[in-house]
Amino acid sequence: MPAQDGHCAIVELHRTGPGDRTADVTPRARDPVHLRAVVWGVVDPDGELRRLRDAPAASGSALEQYRNRIDELVDTVVRAVLKLAPRGWAFAGTAPIDAYAAALDLLAGDDVDGADEVLVEAWAKQARILPVEVRRLSRLHEGTNENLIERARLLDTAWRLHQAGEYAAVIPLLFAQVDGLVIDSTGGRQFFTSRNR
Repeated sequence: MPAQDGHCAIVELHRTGPGDRTADVTPRARDPVHLRAVVWGVVDPDGELRRLRDAPAASGSALEQYRNRIDELVDTVVRAVLKLAPRGWAFAGTAPIDAYAAALDLLAGDDVDGADEVLVEAWAKQARILPVEVRRLSRLHEGTNENLIERARLLDTAWRLHQAGEYAAVIPLLFAQVDGLVIDSTGGRQFFTSRNR
């Protein structure tokens, strides 16, 4: 399965309707077997990991441990998409997988608030890294260096606003920076905005 198809199927799972949090999710996208194939298509488009995972291995060997860990990670992604995405916790490639696994365990024990707290804390730690990564990019891309430095400054501002509880100010600031990063890297193509509006 091509990675693009897998990406689209996972993104489709994140679309939500106004009253029903899973209104736009197709039945096929809710099927764990199908979703597992989609996840494998995204993380291993050429099948190399699956070939390694399926190679014969002695019981208790490093390869068997590796195989078990890969299966565990894929299963966590599948369960996260099925159980947490409908609750608003979309899974992405940069998602803190251990936090998602912990949240799934808490959710299984009906601790919804605990699951949310674990994910909020994990994503907050990762969000703090964003300005640092943008600054790192500014050193790599000479043509957009000044834009990236300014974007990193604005992302720092967004983080401070978030910490202060000024969430309404954070969203447009982040969207503007995402749009700007896409425009800078694609030579004009926009992500959130359209010239036809």
